[in-house]
Amino acid sequence: MGSGVMTHSIGSTRFTAYTMSIAGIATLIHFAASHPINLIALPSKVYYLALFMAVFATVIPAFFMNAGIRRIGAGPAAIISTTGPIGTLILAFFILRETITVNQLAGTLLVLTGVYVIGRVK
Repeated sequence: MGSGVMTHSIGSTRFTAYTMSIAGIATLIHFAASHPINLIALPSKVYYLALFMAVFATVIPAFFMNAGIRRIGAGPAAIISTTGPIGTLILAFFILRETITVNQLAGTLLVLTGVYVIGRVK
């Protein structure tokens, strides 16, 4: 909430850096409080995979999303982002060979119909 206003006032890059830093710190504090384990004892491959996932599945998409919000506005960006789960469903079908159920197709149809209706109103 308020990301559209904030990205215009401080810039999308700075906004993303602030929000990702705060979210990262909050996550580390929560993890430290709820999981008293020694993180040093994990294999190095775990750290490489976690770094890869953090950068390519969280940080870079967040920068792109906030840059998009700055360019097209928060409303249109929110509408476009609702199609993300549909893309995930399609990739899961083609890459992971998962089955698509009738409920998933119905949900996809509802999302696409909603995006179409909202797009036509504006």
